[in-house]
Amino acid sequence: MVHRRRRKKVDVIEDCRGGLTARGFTLLQTWRFPARFGHSSEPVSIQECAARLRCSPGTILNALERGAPPPPRGGGARRSTTPTAKRKLMARRRQEVRKLASKVTTERRPNCDRVIRRVPFASSRKIAAELKRSHPQIVGSSRSNVARDLDAIGFVSRVRPVNPPTKDGDEEARLAFARACLKRRAQLCKIHFSDEKYFNTDDHTHRRQYVKREGGRALPRHRIQGAPSVLVWCALGVDYRRLVIYKEPRIVAGPRGRKPTKDPKKVKAYNKKKAKSEASKAAAKAARRVNAAVYCKKILEPYLAHLKKKNKRDVEFMQDGASAHTSLMAKGLLAKNGVRAMAWPARSCDLNPVENFWKLLQERVSALSPTTPAELRQAIRKCFDEFPQSEINNLVLSFESRCVKVVAAGGRHIRP
Repeated sequence: MVHRRRRKKVDVIEDCRGGLTARGFTLLQTWRFPARFGHSSEPVSIQECAARLRCSPGTILNALERGAPPPPRGGGARRSTTPTAKRKLMARRRQEVRKLASKVTTERRPNCDRVIRRVPFASSRKIAAELKRSHPQIVGSSRSNVARDLDAIGFVSRVRPVNPPTKDGDEEARLAFARACLKRRAQLCKIHFSDEKYFNTDDHTHRRQYVKREGGRALPRHRIQGAPSVLVWCALGVDYRRLVIYKEPRIVAGPRGRKPTKDPKKVKAYNKKKAKSEASKAAAKAARRVNAAVYCKKILEPYLAHLKKKNKRDVEFMQDGASAHTSLMAKGLLAKNGVRAMAWPARSCDLNPVENFWKLLQERVSALSPTTPAELRQAIRKCFDEFPQSEINNLVLSFESRCVKVVAAGGRHIRP
């Protein structure tokens, strides 16, 4: 028979270091010196106090001689059990780990004003590999030690946000734009934000899923190469919404089989059918390219007519810096109808509330599982009509808080 030694049960009144806790010391003072606390009872003997606190009389005497409760656990300076040489090595390793984790490389292309920033050591594995390569004299540069060092020096791993590449002068322009917008806060509610997006039939629902820890596997989100897609444009404002779905021409199927070589009539019919198919493909390809004429005819003219029908006045129109938007034809059409266009800064998608609206709308469209372009158009229209106007108003009114964040960030990109 194997006899197991029982653990000693330590009372909450008695500290495991042989003394009394703060609570036990307070009770001891109350019982031994009741007059100090305004009690008229007789003092309790040391034996009785020991019985009540479930400790030895020596513990009571030591507490009375000390005259104060023991310091909290971990509060006092304890002597380190780590050797001095090992502590020095650990301090040097952590210093190198801090340098590598904070390193950011900047590259400027010669023929472009784009600034490219990279993080060469973004994981504990890469930091450990670089330490072993550049500092082989530092012992203990394993991945686990580097991970502990990063935690000890206060470094955490965070998701890098996805932003467009910045260029020289972008931050100054964004900062000036945000400050100018905040000076006219009362007019920000009259802005109509617009944007385009390609919707497809892929699964864009929730990224996360709860599964069992043992053997549980998350359901994959399927992606189809060349999935059917539809180009959509919308404008959002306070108590206003408008959606336009581009319609592409139907692609005519080309001739099947080899080209005939003997019969002239079959050759002529083959060439005619092939030319018709190529023309339809070219028309469909051109329809996906939104130039100034298409933008003014299919977007701006119906939008301005809808504003006139809704009796919307003093509207400020927001559009990005695409070539079709900044064309003379589009600017002249807006000026002719008395609609002022905003001077939108480049690469500022984080300021546009429509980007957040696209994400919410895409999730709802994917939940309907469309498979064909016709079903996709129908799902987009249905989800857009059922989208609550109160949420659209909240998104539009969040533009002011976005400007405040940009000013606080010094013009840098923010998390929308």
